[in-house]
Amino acid sequence: MMENPISDEWVLSDPAEQGIDPALFTQAYADAAKVPSLRSLLVVRYGHLVGERYYGRQDQHTVLNIKSVSKSILSALVSIALREGFLTSLDQTVAELLPEYFGPHINPRKREMTLRHLLTMSAGLRWVEDANHLRPWQQSSDWVKYALDRPLAGPPGRRFNYNTMLTHLVSVILARVSGMSTYTFADEYLLGVLGISIKPWTTDPGGYFIGGTDIQLTAREMAKIGQLYLGQGAWNGAQLIPADWVRESTRPQIALRHHGFWHPAYTDYGYYWWLRKLRGANAFVASGYGGQLIIVVPSLDVVVVTTADADVPHATVMQQSNRIEDFVETSVLSTIQE
Repeated sequence: MMENPISDEWVLSDPAEQGIDPALFTQAYADAAKVPSLRSLLVVRYGHLVGERYYGRQDQHTVLNIKSVSKSILSALVSIALREGFLTSLDQTVAELLPEYFGPHINPRKREMTLRHLLTMSAGLRWVEDANHLRPWQQSSDWVKYALDRPLAGPPGRRFNYNTMLTHLVSVILARVSGMSTYTFADEYLLGVLGISIKPWTTDPGGYFIGGTDIQLTAREMAKIGQLYLGQGAWNGAQLIPADWVRESTRPQIALRHHGFWHPAYTDYGYYWWLRKLRGANAFVASGYGGQLIIVVPSLDVVVVTTADADVPHATVMQQSNRIEDFVETSVLSTIQE
């Protein structure tokens, strides 16, 4: 791996100088223009930005809602909270961290839920991730209570079930233990250090920032997150995220059996990162609604970022996301010369 040359701004490099077939690369971008929902495509190799195109009136300054890519950033914030001593372990229970929601009449199995279960989407709460379920949660007066009042579908830790409410619990926990909002925590310990100026995003009725969505970044800023993880959490000589956390959060923590969500090629889940193979290589993916993607392929030393039109019906959103990710595999990664 070459030394990371990145400062606060990206500098375009000739793809051929970074081991990319220029003819195939040109064709890949020509094909990208034919993907209707695609709004940007960025490719980083050896720490150099080798390709950057925008579509549908977007440009490098366009700030957009990265949707559930926010979850992968939240994962990084948990690692920092552990490093700074705000949290002691992923095995801390939710009951310990949010005790007022665990009265004497609560199902005792819920007391077994841990921070690790929240990070692996395996808390055991009954849930379907769609607008019909998300809407009443977001209309409730107490998002934490609404989440924890869901009945158990099974023991915590046994089964993956995608649930944005769980990531909101993590955000509330971070705010509680650190004494600062998740927005301030992210700005002070991570995004601000990366030169990313974020705006406050959606809060619940208690003023807590939603954990699983609505962070707003540019595509270039998304690429910084991917490069940070590719570099094992190091950025310009500073270890922003513990390297052990990068390895743990991007390796299989729970199998995606019958998950029925997102791309069918995802086989396992880390700590808010999806895991799969791309052209035979291990990859980890931050994936947001509609095709907001940060794809990291360590063995190829490559990061690919896409943004897409998120104004799409839930019934077709997976098809759109899958098409974009398949395009990255077949057209973009095929240009890489190992």
